[in-house]
Amino acid sequence: MRRDHRGISMIEVIIVITILAMLSLGVIGIYNSLGFANTKKAAGHVNNLLSKARIETMSKKDRIYTYIYQIDGRLYSLQSIVDGLNTHSGGGLDVSVGMPFSKNISLFYIDDAGDTHELEDNQWISISFLKDSGAFNSYYSKIIFSSRNDSTYITFIKETGRHWVN
Repeated sequence: MRRDHRGISMIEVIIVITILAMLSLGVIGIYNSLGFANTKKAAGHVNNLLSKARIETMSKKDRIYTYIYQIDGRLYSLQSIVDGLNTHSGGGLDVSVGMPFSKNISLFYIDDAGDTHELEDNQWISISFLKDSGAFNSYYSKIIFSSRNDSTYITFIKETGRHWVN
């Protein structure tokens, strides 16, 4: 009975190291993506809500309000014909009615004076349009969706009601 004691070749070692490196990169990529949020998707969603609110406000009887609010560190959005909703008990803005965003997204808003504010727990912003002109009836020039690795913002032109995602 003959036994072969040659061991493994250098080519086999390189192939195994290459396979392990590729698997490690895949695992690291998946792990990192779990902590990051898709700010472009969130901004796009809110931008679509604003477009819809502007059209409906100008074409229908009721004014549409777009709310963005934060509860327990998570952002939500909601559209309503009711002005003055809030996150206080019975205020109408809670986790059961709004559309949630990814968990790791923060919202900052820049007011007409140019000051930047961060939306915190149990706070909200409301964005609406004027019925006759379609201009913004809100006090924001920009809202910024931010995560650890990305920021996307929506710019507002108050006088015209135009808005776009950057």
